[in-house]
Amino acid sequence: MTTASTYQSLTSLSDATQRLQALKDLKNTVIGNTWKKVDVAHDSDVLDYLLALLSPDDFYDVTQVELVGEAATILGTLASGGALTVKPLVAARTPAHLVRVVHAFSAAQGRQSGAKLPGAVAVLAPVLRALRNVLSQTADLLWGHMRGVGVEQRVVGTGLVGDIGAVPTQRGVDSLAKLHGDGQSCEPTGERGKGKGHSYWKTDAADALELVFEPDNLAALLRVMQQTTDPRVLVPLYHMLARLALLPRHRTALLVWRPTTAATSTWAPIPPSSFLLDKLAVSLQTMRAPKMLEAVLELFAVLVQDPIASAAQGDKVVRVLEDLVVNASVGVRIAAAGCLTSVLRAESQRASVSTKLQILRTVQQLFADASGEDKIKLCFVLSSLVADDAALQCNAAEEALPTTLLDYLSELAAALPSSPSSPTPSPVQLNADLSARSLEAVLLALASLAFQHERTRVLISEHPGTLSTVRSALSHTSYGVRAAAAQLVRALSRTVALLRTSLVDAGVADALVALLRAEAAADPSTRDALGQRARTVEIAATAALCNLVTDFSPLKATLISDGGVAMLVGLVDGDVPALALNAAWALKNLVYHSPETLKMDVLRELGADKLRALLAPTGPHGGSLRPQALELLQNLVADVTPPELMRVVDALGDDLVPLLAAAAASPDADLAVPALAAVANLALGTDALRTALAAHTPLMDAVSAALAAPNTALVLGAIRVVRMLVENPTRRRPRQAMADLLAPYEYRRRVRDIASTARRTDIVHAALVLSELLDRAH
Repeated sequence: MTTASTYQSLTSLSDATQRLQALKDLKNTVIGNTWKKVDVAHDSDVLDYLLALLSPDDFYDVTQVELVGEAATILGTLASGGALTVKPLVAARTPAHLVRVVHAFSAAQGRQSGAKLPGAVAVLAPVLRALRNVLSQTADLLWGHMRGVGVEQRVVGTGLVGDIGAVPTQRGVDSLAKLHGDGQSCEPTGERGKGKGHSYWKTDAADALELVFEPDNLAALLRVMQQTTDPRVLVPLYHMLARLALLPRHRTALLVWRPTTAATSTWAPIPPSSFLLDKLAVSLQTMRAPKMLEAVLELFAVLVQDPIASAAQGDKVVRVLEDLVVNASVGVRIAAAGCLTSVLRAESQRASVSTKLQILRTVQQLFADASGEDKIKLCFVLSSLVADDAALQCNAAEEALPTTLLDYLSELAAALPSSPSSPTPSPVQLNADLSARSLEAVLLALASLAFQHERTRVLISEHPGTLSTVRSALSHTSYGVRAAAAQLVRALSRTVALLRTSLVDAGVADALVALLRAEAAADPSTRDALGQRARTVEIAATAALCNLVTDFSPLKATLISDGGVAMLVGLVDGDVPALALNAAWALKNLVYHSPETLKMDVLRELGADKLRALLAPTGPHGGSLRPQALELLQNLVADVTPPELMRVVDALGDDLVPLLAAAAASPDADLAVPALAAVANLALGTDALRTALAAHTPLMDAVSAALAAPNTALVLGAIRVVRMLVENPTRRRPRQAMADLLAPYEYRRRVRDIASTARRTDIVHAALVLSELLDRAH
């Protein structure tokens, strides 16, 4: 039956019972049939007919209630068809229509003087399921999947360098559903078809996702928890709130809401306890229905990220979560592990080592028999749990978790085509989206496990086929897989032995460079459509590259060829701070211990004006690249001949010494230390340059102050500056004229005092060498 005939058959029926049966037939037709869903979603007449049914006059009328339920069920089913069905649903303002039903039911319930409406479950369950489905699918399309990217959606925030994923707009959605004081909603407004074009779709989608957090709408949704305790109603509500509450203001709105009474306002100041949090905490202790518990745990894990929720947590809730991690169904144990991990990260000072170890053991116990989706969840739980915790990464290795994940990675690799673009069927039947998200999840988990643990890095590099899989993953069609693979390369590159052998021999390093080139040359229109999320892979890749190019000439040669330096310089000039920082760091490492020709190539490509701007306190990105610029300069003028050194100095001009003086005088050691190191290298230049340095009072005052600093690196840096200025390196004798010029600073006496009082042997040794040099000049 075509959609035209569907509409005709629906509208030709005057009897409510017949229309109900026709809706049931339509529901059975679209369930499991993606293209039928697409046909119905794109038929504006059928869609309008379904939306019009979401306006019951009497919630006591069983037939009206059933019509609402069937229409909502069909709309919720249509949402599962992906972008082809979600976009027309959003353009038709479907979420606003569904929220209006909740408002209408809440108002009708309020008129019952405490009596419960008989159709609560029959109305609210399908309506909230449909609202959850439409908005969750919209969020997946706009923001990316909660766990992994998949094959259609290209990117999602991964936490690799900082979450730069897309977030909901700050705009309100009053045009979607203007609510009157009586709680009734007027018709959703807005022209159908606004969603034509990508930018309009993004605006419509962002507005739809914001709809739930409009104060009146959120109040109506949260009042549902007072009207029923039925899991069929609350589970989709909890799932939806957990999926959409990404911004701190959203979480705060959920936490501060409390039921309206005669004495209080719905939006009162932050209460000592949260209605929603208390409701969830009680459910954790009393509810035993697995699906309900999973939904409660999922929402609880999101809310606990807010300081309000974090401060409200007690040991009792933690003990309940610890029990659920061990004694519950598989789904609940996984959800509890994720929730408990969120609680522990929010309350790091109270985090128990035994609790963390129990989560590790739970992940290990459940992983082998878990489904594909559950394995993804477990990988993300593990990655979050061990991140930035070297001791826990060691514990995970003792529990054999890296081996478990490596074996699973081998299974995934065997199920993938030999080439990401190959049409060859997989020998193992895997859903393409699930396969990509699984690969991303396990790569991210391995990266977290290996980041601060040497043995795990070695294990990964030696596991058969792993580096080959990582190399292939760097060119995967899924954006998330490429970013996760780059993050794993970054973790592996922290080991020098691997850096020089395994990664290069396996072709991983070259693949990383090729990836970075491909991402930098990506279609601008695609990048504009994705926003800053399009830079996720480049951020991860440049972070890995920073480690790979350090003092490693073969890879430097690969990067330099075909405009690699120009590519990095272009990224430094970009508008993404994290990417610019990584690119500047990579340039700094690129010139470390490099031939003079390479250093001059980098300076020429970067440009003296750009380097001066980066050295300035008011430089690009608020001066955040200044430490990297100082270290870049330090490396540019290290181990070079005086003529090459002076070429750098002449290029930077008269502003160079004042810029270095300002940095050396900074209370920030990240600026002062590289500034002093750069000055020490410059002191190996010509006599005229040394004189200019020694005669610059602000610079020498900064050097003098550094000698008395509590920071060891500053003291050593200051000693080296004075020594490089005074010592003739070829004759190992003092430059008398320079010693006389620096005499007012009393370095001879001060260095002798340092040598006699310092506790660190490196400072004592450096001070004694300089003291002897100054004694000979006296």
